[in-house]
Amino acid sequence: MIVERRFINSQLRASAPLHFSSSPGTLTSYAATYNTLSSDLGGFKERIANGAFDRSIRNGDDVRCLINHSPDLIVGRTRNGTLRLASDAKGLRTECDLPNTQPARDLYALVQRGDISECSFGFTVNADSWSDEEDPDERGTPIKVRTLRDVRLVDCSYVTYPAYPGTSISATDGAPVRSHSFNEIFPAGVPAEVRSRVGDVRALLERTQDRRRRLVNSVLSI
Repeated sequence: MIVERRFINSQLRASAPLHFSSSPGTLTSYAATYNTLSSDLGGFKERIANGAFDRSIRNGDDVRCLINHSPDLIVGRTRNGTLRLASDAKGLRTECDLPNTQPARDLYALVQRGDISECSFGFTVNADSWSDEEDPDERGTPIKVRTLRDVRLVDCSYVTYPAYPGTSISATDGAPVRSHSFNEIFPAGVPAEVRSRVGDVRALLERTQDRRRRLVNSVLSI
């Protein structure tokens, strides 16, 4: 199965250590939220159904917690209890007791300052479904919607806000919203089922991001 990634502004919170006295602190966040429609991922949008992570949590899948998806910067793991996962009515909740390492201490300080506030999670899909719906961002325009119903969680990650090629910034309710690049969303390529539904995802995603850039530029020029 092909690993995919999704990003969320997660209300990341730093607190005193919960379980390990040697930890500089514990980070709490939602790595995913249920029943919220994503931005355009390249010809389709996506939502996560309630309980999509339940089997992965129940099976005790060995999930790592990373910084910027780097395996060299691991800060927690479900197998040893330093990373804890729970599914509630809102989504996938995570608690990570950070190790007493310099990268983890730096991460804790950056979260406290608000410099890092975004999470990402990597997953493979066990079961999904597709529907044609009206695009809430473009009334009267149909959009394909993929609903993730059962996924295997691979990792979760605290991520910064770098300027990757192919990304753009748009404004919704006065707050910046970032569109992540193709390589961030599909680091191992596009799953065959997605390709069969929407075709050339990369081209569609780049087209959407270009449209957003032009829209933002037109607003800023007023």
